[in-house]
Amino acid sequence: MSILDVISHALLWIFIKQLIVVSAQFDFFNRQQSFRNAVNRRTTTSKPCDLHADPNNRRVFLMNVNGEMRERPCAFGTLYSQRTCDCSDYDPDANLNGRRCRAPLYIPFNTEPIKDHGGTNIAMGNNGRVRVFDNVGNFNGNGAVTIWMYSGIDFGEHLGITLNFRDIITGGNSEQVLVSNCFYNSIGSVEIVIQPANQLVVFRVTTDKPSSAELSIPYKRQSWTTVAYTYNGNTLIGKVNNQVKSSNITGKIAVSPGSLRIGLCNGRGFVGNIDEFRLCQPILATLNDS
Repeated sequence: MSILDVISHALLWIFIKQLIVVSAQFDFFNRQQSFRNAVNRRTTTSKPCDLHADPNNRRVFLMNVNGEMRERPCAFGTLYSQRTCDCSDYDPDANLNGRRCRAPLYIPFNTEPIKDHGGTNIAMGNNGRVRVFDNVGNFNGNGAVTIWMYSGIDFGEHLGITLNFRDIITGGNSEQVLVSNCFYNSIGSVEIVIQPANQLVVFRVTTDKPSSAELSIPYKRQSWTTVAYTYNGNTLIGKVNNQVKSSNITGKIAVSPGSLRIGLCNGRGFVGNIDEFRLCQPILATLNDS
């Protein structure tokens, strides 16, 4: 046998061995088993829903926070659905001048990296000082979550924001930003801030008239507090738990070159926890029905 024949037989033997190994891995000779494995690979287990419906109020849901079931509000114009485990149903009774709301931005602060869970994957940045512990965002006075797409955005005449917060220390900055679109040393055209020394939540809006409005509502220090901000083209409405105030003001919300920031803006850093942040922008009801 020539050397060429020996090499040919050796190569053939190597090829046959490799074919056997590959066949075993992919079950080429057992089509039934191969199909069953393929089906198993495609079958996934859905993550169980850790939220619960409130039997008396579909505009809220219940969430376990540190072993305690806490009430969390749905975004304006939405109702909680246990089927989808979120506030995905539209509220037929919610109406802002013929418009209804959607919540394109939803930050539950339950995972790291912190991200949008509103279904549109809006990009955001964490300056590295905001952490998530026990399903809430922890802010140390230097931490900020920045949503870049809201830089220079025209909110128009309708905007809603809801969030929960708890300040956790005395002292700190005299004014602390929960959310703002401030730019450098200017305050934002949209702001929710707290003034801990006065135990006040302050709501602000500036319109293109130009004009501005500000509301102050008391809150209880170091306790979980739910706030809601609404502007509808005619009125600024602030809500702190069950307390509501309003101020008449008209015009479109002034466009700010600043991004939307949670927890820190132009040095006014918040110290405490933020949870269940939602930003709501209304769209025509006909679009909701499509």
